[in-house]
Amino acid sequence: MAYITKKTNKNGRVSYLIRVSEGYRSNGTQIRRSMTYTPEPGMTERQIEKELKRQAVLFEENCNNGLYINQSITLEKFIELWQKEYAEKHLKEKTLQGYRQYLSRILPALGHLKIGKITPAHLMKFYDNLAEEGIRKDTKYVSVIDLKNAILAKYGTKAAFSEQSGVSLYTLNNAIKGLNITLSSAEKICTALEISFSKTFRPNSEKTTLSGKVLLHHHRLLSSIFQTAVLWQVIPSNPCSRIKAPRSEQKEIQCLDDKEVLCFLSCLEKEPLQYKTLFLLLVYSGMRRGEVCGLKWADIDFRNKLIHIQRTILYTPQRGVYEDTPKTKGSNRIIKLADMVFIELEKHRKQQNAVRLNQVFLLSISAILKMAMQK
Repeated sequence: MAYITKKTNKNGRVSYLIRVSEGYRSNGTQIRRSMTYTPEPGMTERQIEKELKRQAVLFEENCNNGLYINQSITLEKFIELWQKEYAEKHLKEKTLQGYRQYLSRILPALGHLKIGKITPAHLMKFYDNLAEEGIRKDTKYVSVIDLKNAILAKYGTKAAFSEQSGVSLYTLNNAIKGLNITLSSAEKICTALEISFSKTFRPNSEKTTLSGKVLLHHHRLLSSIFQTAVLWQVIPSNPCSRIKAPRSEQKEIQCLDDKEVLCFLSCLEKEPLQYKTLFLLLVYSGMRRGEVCGLKWADIDFRNKLIHIQRTILYTPQRGVYEDTPKTKGSNRIIKLADMVFIELEKHRKQQNAVRLNQVFLLSISAILKMAMQK
């Protein structure tokens, strides 16, 4: 049974202390849990009485079911519980990967605070700190030499260098173009080429602050965590709802115009059928890269010219390459495409079947020869 005590502070604000007994410890002392309910301003006595009874019943049920969490728990400890009981059960691995990056900044700044004591002022100070110069942890590096010639002179091809160095062709091409790459990739390139790191790469210090979009992602993650705490009745309200979210600058999407698309399609005619088909799908369907990689022949209806998108291929350092459901519920969809796309898909399917048949034939010949040599 819950026990309720009325309390009035020096400003005349009324609150109610709700206590529940959970039995006794081995040393004979009683185990007691408590929470404070503060009525919203403007509530009538009857409304307060009704809500107080509801809060007391819910609190007692939570205590009996082991769902009670003390408000004195730190944000770090609550996040551990939130990850175990909610995030890991309901969120996608790709989303969790992004959250881990944000938590690497949230926990050092706010993790030591009691969750029930975190105020909008704490959050605003944290966001101000995120917006400061030099807060970025992921310093990128750009090449200051002609990497392409250095690679071709030593290895002959970029593919051979990629295999030897452990740097993907995608990252390698970015480095050659003078785009940003990570420190580890830059070090691998220098090791494989046997050249000085300081003479090959320089840190890109043009952008040392976090973007408004990244700040907004931190705010949304914190808001989700605090909202879960409200639902679990750990705190009475979400402090994120009482401040303005960081502003995210709107960037114009870079895309090809009509002439550039026609030029791109013309260039595809010279490429291998596999890549031609892949990029035709991307151009005409607007599918995400992972969705195209996740397509199976069973998803393609050649008769009705339809494609069913129902899976995606993703990558994280923790899991490697893996298959997952589409990003959102609406991403599981059926789309209709132009006839020319299906003509190329049919050509690609025939080519793929021919390659597989040839591989089976070679394996069969190899097995027969092996058996003959054993006799």
